[in-house]
Amino acid sequence: MPRKITAKSIEKEEAKLKFIGAVNYIIETEGYSGIEINKIADTANLDKRLISIYFGSFEALIEETVKHRNRRPKAENRRNKENTKQKLINAVGKVIQEKGYSGLKIAKIAAAAQVDKKLIYAYFGGVSNLIETYIKRKDYWSVMFGDHVELFLKDNPTLGKEQVIEILGSLFEQFYDSRELQKLILWEISECTPTLRELANKREVIGHELFKLTDADFTGTDIDLRAIIALQIAGIYYLTLHAKTNGRTFCEIDINDKCGKERIQKAIQYLINQCYKEAQIKKSINQ
Repeated sequence: MPRKITAKSIEKEEAKLKFIGAVNYIIETEGYSGIEINKIADTANLDKRLISIYFGSFEALIEETVKHRNRRPKAENRRNKENTKQKLINAVGKVIQEKGYSGLKIAKIAAAAQVDKKLIYAYFGGVSNLIETYIKRKDYWSVMFGDHVELFLKDNPTLGKEQVIEILGSLFEQFYDSRELQKLILWEISECTPTLRELANKREVIGHELFKLTDADFTGTDIDLRAIIALQIAGIYYLTLHAKTNGRTFCEIDINDKCGKERIQKAIQYLINQCYKEAQIKKSINQ
């Protein structure tokens, strides 16, 4: 007689799949030495006590995961795996654009990628890690600097006005062109999640290191470059979102028009140039 499928049995199988996916993700990213029961539970976002309830023991979970790994088709090579991972990452962006961030459910992401949802657990350890991967690959600051900020600092002992203008100008262009980036910022200011909080904190760490490179040019003056750039970045975000969603002009400037975009770029340049120019004047007076 076939086993009766109930909501409870489906919930159990879903939880087991999450645990197996979490172990597999840890193996893929950290190796077998990284396997710890607390880390598995955190990655799966489940109570660690469920491991013994559903598998009998921690060791049985590891054994089950190894069996799953060994059952993978031999023809599956790394290229196929990376292609599938990229499909899933792209699917997150597709779901955000079509359904909004509230639509980021595992079934919808898998359907958009046209792959089995089990692969989300196998390759990312769960939907949270998949979304985090997507965000890191799309966020301007993470892509521009991210884990490479130390290398940037090594190659750039100071950050002059030309570099500041280039960073802000590039942000404006990329944010305007990327619907995914726009959705990401809207999501960030509309909802508080651990992943988005971590992203904001990481940006602050990057910003802290970059601002330190500008301090020498403004020490001894009352020019607050951090506040000025904060207003510029916030302005870039709002102007773009306004133009793309609610209207065409802001302060009689249409940034959907080439001329309007050029006016904003010139304003960015003017403000930064004035900051550095005024700082030089005040430093010379104070000497």
